[in-house]
Amino acid sequence: MKRLLAITDEYPPIRGGIANYLDGVLEALCTYASVELLVPGDLATRVVAPFPVHAGTFTHRFLRPRWLALVVQIVRIITERSVDAVLVSHVLPYGTAAWLATRITRTPYIVCVHGLDLAMVEAQPHKKTLAQRVLRGAALIVANSEYTLARAMVLAPGVSGVVVHPCPAVDPVAPLSGADVSAPAAASAQRFVLAVGRMVPRKGFRTLLRATKEALVEEPELRVVMVGDGSERAEVLDDRKHLGLENAVEVRSATDDELRTLYAQCAFFVLPTQSSDFDPEGFGTVFLEANGFGKAVIAGDGGGVGEAVLNEKTGLLVDGRDPNDVAKAMVRLWRDPAEAARLGETGRRRVQEKFRYIHAIQPFVDAWNALWRA
Repeated sequence: MKRLLAITDEYPPIRGGIANYLDGVLEALCTYASVELLVPGDLATRVVAPFPVHAGTFTHRFLRPRWLALVVQIVRIITERSVDAVLVSHVLPYGTAAWLATRITRTPYIVCVHGLDLAMVEAQPHKKTLAQRVLRGAALIVANSEYTLARAMVLAPGVSGVVVHPCPAVDPVAPLSGADVSAPAAASAQRFVLAVGRMVPRKGFRTLLRATKEALVEEPELRVVMVGDGSERAEVLDDRKHLGLENAVEVRSATDDELRTLYAQCAFFVLPTQSSDFDPEGFGTVFLEANGFGKAVIAGDGGGVGEAVLNEKTGLLVDGRDPNDVAKAMVRLWRDPAEAARLGETGRRRVQEKFRYIHAIQPFVDAWNALWRA
């Protein structure tokens, strides 16, 4: 099999969408390629993977740019391990390192794009120029959604590109670890709505609080459990207090076992994502996670979310910036558990049939095989 060297600073046990995405893609790809992984030294000792893991120096304080030492390491591994192609998790800076290294080794490279990374480089002219050079030199671009791929193609028209959608990282059938799993305090004896995500503006937690305030006028028994952390957590807690929602909304963190329990117990899932050109929601894996548990979802439309959520089939798409629109959808599903169950069951079947990495990577596999036929 051809040998692929993947380069990233985000891989489990680091938590996050990109780490989970790369984990799923690379493990599924092992059937078709001989995969090796290069990660920072402090991460390499913690990675558990079914392929060789190399420890690298991703930044060097005495070099400018700091990632320049990575170029030498990539060249060395390509040469010593007879690597046939390189894959990088980000356009910048690792794409630049791969671009420089493979100019020496004449090895093709592949770039993964996720949405926010493209938005960040588009906003800075000098970085945009560099990103265009990296993307246009790539043998293949792998995007997490059609939305993200279309943005990448604007920067690199004519380059081959495929979509590999992210798949749920939370497995509904995985056994619990045996640890004590606490029930949500705000929902210990009641139905509740679940929201999970990073507490940053794009995820819409503060809008969800205002929507909950409106929904409670019509459905006083409605309860919400919010799971997450992030730069807006303090503001979320302040808003909850000022809106008088401390008895209706619980804000908490959760272990993997606790999160599976919350998904299984909730009435439905809501996250009013607020995608924009400058801060895009590239896909929305969390909606598939909820669907995987047979739960209907309410999602803020925009970016790649419409590829994760099929409106009126697996959930409801709303204006994530409009608390009233979000509240109406919440009341609708709260009042009609049968509709919520129907949407959730359609979503569950869709996740089982289409969103497993062994199936999702097929476009990548086809493109990978085509590289060697060219």
